Amino acid sequence: GDLIAQAGFGTGDLRLHALKFGVILIKLLEWKDAPPAADPLADKLAGFRYLTFWVKDMEAAVDHLKAAGVELVCDILARVPERKLVFLKDPDGNLIELNWIDPAAA
Repeated sequence: GDLIAQAGFGTGDLRLHALKFGVILIKLLEWKDAPPAADPLADKLAGFRYLTFWVKDMEAAVDHLKAAGVELVCDILARVPERKLVFLKDPDGNLIELNWIDPAAA
C-alpha cells in the first residue's frame, strides 16, 4: 500500500491524521506493524516531554476521562486558586497535561 494514506487515518503502512487549531498543528501517526510502545520516560533525559491541552472546565474534563476508564497520574493540582492542572498517560504511556486558568485571572 501507500506509505502514507493521504486522507484521514487511511490504510497505508503509516496512518496519519493532522489536527489544526488556529496556528497549532498536531500530527497523529500510527505505524501498521509498529513494535510495542516503550516507556517514553525510560531514557530519563533532561527536559519536559508532554503534550498540554487547555480545558474550559477541569472537573468536567476529569469526570469525562474517569468515566471512560482513563487513569490519572495525579489528582487535580491547584497550587494557586486561579490555575489547575492534572496529568494522565495515553495508551502508549506518553504524558498528557490538562491545564485550566480561571478566565477572570487571565
